Amino acid sequence: ATRRDVNATLRDDASSLGSRNRVGLTGVLVAGQVAVSLLLLVTAGAFVEGLLRAEGTDPGFDWQETAFIQVSAAPLGLDDEATLALFDQIHDRIESLPGVDRAGTSLMLPASLFGTTTLLLGSEVSGADRPTEIPWNYVSQDYFDVLGIELLHGRLLTEADFGGEVVAIVSESFARTYYGRTDVVGRSYRSEGNPDVALEIVGVVSDATVRSLGEAPTPTIYWSLDFAFDRTNFIVRSSGDPSDVLAGMRAEIRTIDPRIMILSASSMEDHLGDTLKRDRLAGSILAGLGGLALLLAMLGIYGVVSFAVSRRRHEVGIRIALGAARASVVRLFVRDVAVVVAMGALIGGALSVPLGRAAAEVTGAPGS
Repeated sequence: ATRRDVNATLRDDASSLGSRNRVGLTGVLVAGQVAVSLLLLVTAGAFVEGLLRAEGTDPGFDWQETAFIQVSAAPLGLDDEATLALFDQIHDRIESLPGVDRAGTSLMLPASLFGTTTLLLGSEVSGADRPTEIPWNYVSQDYFDVLGIELLHGRLLTEADFGGEVVAIVSESFARTYYGRTDVVGRSYRSEGNPDVALEIVGVVSDATVRSLGEAPTPTIYWSLDFAFDRTNFIVRSSGDPSDVLAGMRAEIRTIDPRIMILSASSMEDHLGDTLKRDRLAGSILAGLGGLALLLAMLGIYGVVSFAVSRRRHEVGIRIALGAARASVVRLFVRDVAVVVAMGALIGGALSVPLGRAAAEVTGAPGS
């Protein structure tokens, strides 16, 4: 009766937030929330996957029967000769304890922050030597036997290697990567700091965990621990529960000199568990942030739909009065929101690929 223009009413009541022609600032923010939540959840998933794989990974040495104690002789102020004599005394006293089958020493522990040295390697595979950072460790002659690291080629360190000509034991992955085969006994390598001196490889051992559980086989080089350093690790293989010998090891060290600092003492099983704490914490934080971001994205989507419905209430009423079905009215709003969610998912998915691969490299998970 009033000849009101229905089309004009529909145009006036249409909200930009629900319009098909543009998403609007709120839609952009919601798309960003969806992208961030997807990004965090994918990265957290990579961490969790890496942790699950790491916990079931063989570390390459006998962790169930071994323990260690790390000491420092710095408070005693000894010279190099006296420091070496002290550590020899501690080694002998520890090895004589009940329940201890064998003891060895090393400057670094498996699954710890190894140092690196720059070697000139690769000519036998690529045809040219290039500076390469290689994790190293200084160990006693009993180190490999105590940890059950298998000798593949050549020989292990002997008493003659301590204080004599520098020789090296290398890991299997070292040999494969830089020489193209596993048996490299008798081959030589050079240091970037002293490139004119060739040093001999006398043995190849199986790969063992270097920095963290679940890592890819890491090329490693071992030298004889024949110099004085005020800190060292005494590693023991026990005939029973390795944790049971720790108290005796502490007591023996205190008996020798109570000023000797005991920096840490643990079974290898606990030590390996401790190395995963950082990744567990990172995974938990990322999962929590991802869940929070997902909740915020859900609230944002709800807000967009709710606001669009409130702004287009008259339009909805007119559509229903003209015979529009319930499903078509719902589809009117869901379609626009689906565009926002799809945009966020595409952006988040694209960003998740490189970050997921980076997380996989950190934890050892597949980078897919």
